[in-house]
Amino acid sequence: MKKLLLIAPIPVLAIAALVIWQNLPEKRYAKHATKARMFAKENNFTAARLEYEKAYAAQGGWSPYASLEVLNLTNRMAMQERKPEEALANTRKFVETHKTNKEGKVLLAQLAFQLGETETGFEALNGILEQDPWNFSARILLTNIRAKQGRLDLAEQQLRYLYSKYPDSVQALLPLAEVLLRERRSPESREFLTQVLAKDPKNTHARTMMVDSYLQEKNLDSAELMLDAWQESDPEKKQSLQIRKARLYSLTNHMDLAQAALQPYLDRKEDNLQALSELAIIRAKAGQYDSAIAIYRSMGDISPKARMSAESMAFYLYMKSGNPARALEALKTMQISDKRPALLPPLIAAYLAIGQDNKAKDLIAEQPDSLKAKLNEFMGQLVPDKEFIGQWAIITYFGANSQDASVLQSVQELYKKWPKQPMAIEMWTAQQSSVGDFAGAAKTLGTLPNPTLTHRVALLQLLSKANQFDKAMATAAKLANDYPNLKGVNVILADQWLKKDKTKAAAYYEKELAINPLNTVVLNNLAWEYGINQSDLTKATPYLDKLKGAKNLDPRILDTIGWILAVNGKSAEGEHYVRSALDLVPDFPVFQYHMAFILKNGGKKDEARKYLESALASKAQFDERKEAEKLLAELG
Repeated sequence: MKKLLLIAPIPVLAIAALVIWQNLPEKRYAKHATKARMFAKENNFTAARLEYEKAYAAQGGWSPYASLEVLNLTNRMAMQERKPEEALANTRKFVETHKTNKEGKVLLAQLAFQLGETETGFEALNGILEQDPWNFSARILLTNIRAKQGRLDLAEQQLRYLYSKYPDSVQALLPLAEVLLRERRSPESREFLTQVLAKDPKNTHARTMMVDSYLQEKNLDSAELMLDAWQESDPEKKQSLQIRKARLYSLTNHMDLAQAALQPYLDRKEDNLQALSELAIIRAKAGQYDSAIAIYRSMGDISPKARMSAESMAFYLYMKSGNPARALEALKTMQISDKRPALLPPLIAAYLAIGQDNKAKDLIAEQPDSLKAKLNEFMGQLVPDKEFIGQWAIITYFGANSQDASVLQSVQELYKKWPKQPMAIEMWTAQQSSVGDFAGAAKTLGTLPNPTLTHRVALLQLLSKANQFDKAMATAAKLANDYPNLKGVNVILADQWLKKDKTKAAAYYEKELAINPLNTVVLNNLAWEYGINQSDLTKATPYLDKLKGAKNLDPRILDTIGWILAVNGKSAEGEHYVRSALDLVPDFPVFQYHMAFILKNGGKKDEARKYLESALASKAQFDERKEAEKLLAELG
């Protein structure tokens, strides 16, 4: 009996130990944090927040990582409630509290760019890259922003930097290939895509871009061969690739081949939404609107998730087929009552098409002030008849389905029939510009009655791109006279004069700085003129100081600062900036020559020789090639 009494406390002690172990701070933290993440996945943010609070109370404080987890949760809540400004404020507060946390700064930059606060975004990115020049997330984000801004040259430079540091990273290779493809440099893009596929043979994105690169060159045979090889190597994708093949045929207006590629799915009556969507586009391009609408309606019946997209496409086709009343029914199916901004223009167009102008005006009156002006402008430009609105609808339809060739053709038809109508003029101008016909685009836009300031600036840009010097100068001079505080006009005037009269160019640059003192392009150009062309460091210094203060990540600006300092006797300070430029673009021959010059002056001849040999081995043409060859000869 005594033995039993001695043994009896053991289970109790074990249970007590288990309870104590489970209630250790790290265990309680893990338990509550796991529950919080589960609630967050279910979008139950209130419950998630409570669990996070319990978790961090258990460990006696909020670490930066823990706070970041909660920040992401609160930001998701704010975005779901359509309060992006609140998410930005939360993130800014986090970054101020945790000044060295890189993840928080990346998040701040993402939100800032999303809300159009580019200065905040670049400031956050600068902070990360000063702290960690190789930070991959920051570099990729910077690349994406440059690409969205249309600065593909800067995006390419950033990606080449990443590629030089991470040559085996698919994450660096794929975006670089994509940027080159957007720049219509298909052969170069394929070089990098080949490297990706060597590392990851089944990479769908790389294979798709490879096909697109051939399509960009209108090399349908190679695109088809690529797809056939893909189908053979990956039988599981045969169905989706056949649909892709139909899309390629459609994009190149081989409609019979496109129909034939999709026919097997139709014969078997498979409920394949992607195949049905492609077939609907083909029927619409052939003018078979009723048939295309029927396909979209069937897609909505097959999948409730596809109904909204299908009904929106059906709307545009109803408008084109001259049935705006049915188009309105399609929009009602999409629950237009929530007044999503993207659905407002088509709804206004539908009301105008059936002569209910007052309903369109009432709808606009209900919108926030930020939308009213744009919607009123849109309403004022539409010709209120079914034919015009139907043509506008089919252009929008083709654009939504990435049918660029059909958009171009449809806009041309609109402009031919309504050559004096503002919307037709604007749309045809945009299409001419997109295919590089800047002179034609300028001529078209010049016919616009009562042009706004935006139109006049656009006309100036087109004239400049078309190299029509006299017309560009006259347009710019009038703009500068009418709007003396308008940013950018004096830059165009200066650029036009640069090759003819540098004194006049400098005067216009100074006028621009009076309006916009931190215009880095102007500061760069003036610093170069005084510091390099005139070898006057005293004159160049005010502009250099502002460029340094801006902490700009454009490698050309960094090189400008470094090169001016170097050739004016400040090699040590200049080296820092040129090295920063080379960190961003390691294989750029001009920067390599500048670094070699600095190193040679510092007695580092062997290192200088390596930079020069690399620069001269480059296929790229650069203005200072002869100087680089001369410097290499001097080194022996």
